[in-house]
Amino acid sequence: AFLDRTREAIAPRFRLTMANASQTPADGDVFGYSMIIDDEETPAYLYIGAPGDEVGARLNAGSVLVFHSTSTARPVFHARVTPGTAVRDGWFGIQLTMLDATNDGFSDVVISTDYDTVGAKVGVGSVTWYDSNDGNPVVSGGTTFSQDTPGVPDRAETGDRFGSTLAYL
Repeated sequence: AFLDRTREAIAPRFRLTMANASQTPADGDVFGYSMIIDDEETPAYLYIGAPGDEVGARLNAGSVLVFHSTSTARPVFHARVTPGTAVRDGWFGIQLTMLDATNDGFSDVVISTDYDTVGAKVGVGSVTWYDSNDGNPVVSGGTTFSQDTPGVPDRAETGDRFGSTLAYL
């Protein structure tokens, strides 16, 4: 459904890249490594991960761009971990999934930071959940979980890569 609406909104073919999404492309952005489409509601949204995106001076910190089905020329949201918390080689956006975690009828987004640092432990990994805000995409102010989060089994250890695979069943 998203692709049909996107094709209707733009002329015959359109190649979406970091450059034509009003972002500064760089070698290794890995734009498009992960993608999800939320077409449960109109308008639909396309989430595209660029886990190798540079945030400030932090290489491979990662980002996620969110596109509206009627305007794929530029993202409506550009999620990045804030520069104070961006982790070099964290790979935010390497995995994306959707689920209705709050049972409000709207899809929430979960984004993994595969190699996130927790405390002094490198490569532990984390996942961040963003509440849908009643059908509107939200990619800021999420809740982040790692194995050091109370209620999450086990404990964070260097190299765990918690969240390296996401799935919703």
